[in-house]
Amino acid sequence: MYSQTAVSSYQNAAILAAEPAGGSPSLRDLFKGQPSDSYSAGEAIFWEGDEAGHIFDVLEGVLRVCKILPDGRRAIMGFIYPGEVLGVSLQSRYLFTAEAVTVVRVRRFSRNRFFTLVNESPELRPQLLAILCDEMSAAQ
Repeated sequence: MYSQTAVSSYQNAAILAAEPAGGSPSLRDLFKGQPSDSYSAGEAIFWEGDEAGHIFDVLEGVLRVCKILPDGRRAIMGFIYPGEVLGVSLQSRYLFTAEAVTVVRVRRFSRNRFFTLVNESPELRPQLLAILCDEMSAAQ
């Protein structure tokens, strides 16, 4: 269903966006000072098709990202780990479901504010572009 290359690309882009080389600001820096939310194993942070109102920074735990197929089965796209940013596509709705595999703690940031700050920062734009391309590719 989803190639291993698409899954690996998505995970690699998430890591690159979170930790740029050379001490430059990272997308994760935008989340500093935001309160954290916790989710139990099996709980969805968001469902495919939900209005995409937030972007998430994973602080601890493991998330599974998947698409729900028409027959009700799940196609797992990959796993998200601490240090990765999730939910950054430019679509108005989330393109996949993100479920906690373990207890998960995330910080959330308003999408509108996130994109405004990224647009104001030449250092953050390439990081966003890298993760956007791979998130969209994996979602297809």
